[in-house]
Amino acid sequence: MRAIGRFLAELVGVFLAGVLGFFAMLVLAAGAVLAWLIGCVSGLFLLIALAESGWWLHTHSHHAAVTALGYYGYAAGTFALIPVLFFLKEKLTGWPERRRRQVAMQRIGRLRLVQGASFEPSARARPYR
Repeated sequence: MRAIGRFLAELVGVFLAGVLGFFAMLVLAAGAVLAWLIGCVSGLFLLIALAESGWWLHTHSHHAAVTALGYYGYAAGTFALIPVLFFLKEKLTGWPERRRRQVAMQRIGRLRLVQGASFEPSARARPYR
């Protein structure tokens, strides 16, 4: 009876992990689309800024210069959102590995190792026969 219970618990765990993985994949795909859209908007702002700069060089209009500077700012601001998205993605997807490293360092910190001892459990001293 215990074996059936463990099997069902494992089956439910695998199913829930699959559902969670599916939704995580959707979130990552949405983030990639969002980064692409932000890049397109940033490129559009940059093209407008370059056109306004060209217009300013041609007419020496104060309005064209101010508009060009404004669009350069918009392009820089939207472009700066892309590294922010990648930073957030790394923070969200990297937390299990950071937690594993913290737990491992806590375990190692509690051990008192002999000079030159191996960390490998299979390399422990075995009695000779």
